[in-house]
Amino acid sequence: MLGFNAAVEDNLDSRPSHHDAEEDHEHDEDISSIHVVLDQTFDLAELVSRLQSLVQQYEIYRIKGFVAVPKKAMRLVIQGVDNRFDTFYDRPWQPDEPRQTRLVFIGRSLNLAQVIASLEKIHTR
Repeated sequence: MLGFNAAVEDNLDSRPSHHDAEEDHEHDEDISSIHVVLDQTFDLAELVSRLQSLVQQYEIYRIKGFVAVPKKAMRLVIQGVDNRFDTFYDRPWQPDEPRQTRLVFIGRSLNLAQVIASLEKIHTR
């Protein structure tokens, strides 16, 4: 459903785009992405609940990234569209890799400080 491991960026130059056939078009400047990096670990159920709340409060279209889960040696991949979230553990954290939660939010008029404040309210177990 959400296109994990599609590797579409491997051959972008050879892929047709909707931009190829158009001379001019407009983009909505209010739609953007924000990148959140937190040294905090998250209980999966609490995180998904908070992300679902954020989607209801703000116009967020997509969320994706990696989550540090307490007492888990593996990195959790999370992707969300609307209120639907899919997760799986993809690989062990590497010894030299910081165990950070890194999320990208795509939406309209997103406020980085508000998103971070909401996520920081989640208590780590």
